[in-house]
Amino acid sequence: MNYKMSLFVLSQVRKICTSPLNQKNHYESLGLGKTATQADVKSAYYELSKIYHPDRNQGTTADQRDNHSQKFRDITEAYEVLGNVKTRRMYDKGYLSQRPKESTAQRTPDDPLHNFYKSRESRKRTPNVDGRQPIYNFDEWSRNHYGDSMRKAQEMKQRKAFYDKRADDESSAREFEVRFYGFLLCVFVCMLLREFYQAVMSLKPKKTYAPSDN
Repeated sequence: MNYKMSLFVLSQVRKICTSPLNQKNHYESLGLGKTATQADVKSAYYELSKIYHPDRNQGTTADQRDNHSQKFRDITEAYEVLGNVKTRRMYDKGYLSQRPKESTAQRTPDDPLHNFYKSRESRKRTPNVDGRQPIYNFDEWSRNHYGDSMRKAQEMKQRKAFYDKRADDESSAREFEVRFYGFLLCVFVCMLLREFYQAVMSLKPKKTYAPSDN
């Protein structure tokens, strides 16, 4: 767990059993149920980020901008908890609670959670020639975000294919051994039967014919 995540977890632990009644559920922030998979969490966060990210949708009024900014903080916080299996398990058990909604004046500069979100939302980007901030590249964000997951999934797929092939080869080898030793057993039984038949035939008295008087 990295430093930022540690600060996030510590700030959440301090709020155990102290969260207000009007706080919002992380699953509700992403529009998901508790049975959602990790892939569902990632997909919901990606889709909602495209809608509410400040670079994509700033709104036409101050209220809309504040609402979009708050919504983006909610879905980002929800993903930071639910996107990690360990923190999601802690959240489901009630060990972590979502931070309450608060105005800008209520946020303290020393709050590590506030600083964490502020650093994520205010990343500096090089302006274009005309001085405007570039449009947020969600395709690049998606590649960076899902790159490790896709690479791990590909590695697991290749590893599974390798083990499946090895299992098939071992199964084929065992089947060949069974057939081979079965063939040898049949040959051995046939040889025993032949020897037994010859031994029995050798014990039978030979018929003698008396010479004819004619």
